[in-house]
Amino acid sequence: MDDYIFFHIRQEFLEEYNKRHKEWAKRIACCGGVIIECGQKWFKGETLPDGESEEFDEDCTFLIKDFSALSPWSDEDSQFTCCMDDINHFSSPLGIIWEVLKDKPFSVEPIFTGLLWDLPQLMVSLSPGKRTKYFNAIKTWQTRRTHMLHEVQKLYGKLLHAALIIPAGHAYLISLEQMLSIFNDRPFLLHTPPKGTTSDLNWWKRTLSSQHLA
Repeated sequence: MDDYIFFHIRQEFLEEYNKRHKEWAKRIACCGGVIIECGQKWFKGETLPDGESEEFDEDCTFLIKDFSALSPWSDEDSQFTCCMDDINHFSSPLGIIWEVLKDKPFSVEPIFTGLLWDLPQLMVSLSPGKRTKYFNAIKTWQTRRTHMLHEVQKLYGKLLHAALIIPAGHAYLISLEQMLSIFNDRPFLLHTPPKGTTSDLNWWKRTLSSQHLA
C-alpha cells in the first residue's frame, strides 16, 4: 500500500472538532472499543437507529493540535492547523521518506486509492486516470485469445475496484470469476475465456468511456 492521505482542519473549527473528538472517544470506550475481523481493525461506537454501529478508524484518544507556529506558512496554509512541512517534520525522525514528486496540495477533491473524493458534495467517483487505465487494460486483454491466471487476476482486480463506484458492474464480473476457478494448480496454462466474457467486457468499456458513470 503506497497511498496515504492527510487531512487538515481550519483553525476556526478546531475547538468544535476536538469537542466532538472527546465525545467520540467516550462512545468508543463504553460501547465497543477496538474490533478486529476479516483482517480489518476498526473502533466501534454507538448502535445507530438502523441497527448498524458507528465505525471509527481510531480510538479518538488524541486531540488535534494546532501546528501553525511550528514553521513559516503561506497565507493559504495559515488558515489551517497543519501543512505539508509539518507532516515531514514529524515523519522524518521516524524514518518515513516520502516521494516528494507524488505530493499533492491539500484539496477538497483529493484523489486517493484511485478514487476522486468530492468532499463538499459527499460523493466518490472513479478518477479519470483509473478510467483510462482500466479501459486500456480491457483493450489489451481483447487482443489475445487465451490468458494465464495472473492475467485474469490483474484484470479482475481492476474491474472489482471500479465496481466500488459502479455497483452494477458486479454482474459483469461473473465470467472472469468463472475463469479464475478453472486453472486449479496450473496457473501458467493458457485458457480461453468462458462464453459471455466478451459481452461483459464490452459493457465495461462502454461504461468506463461514458460521461457519467452509473
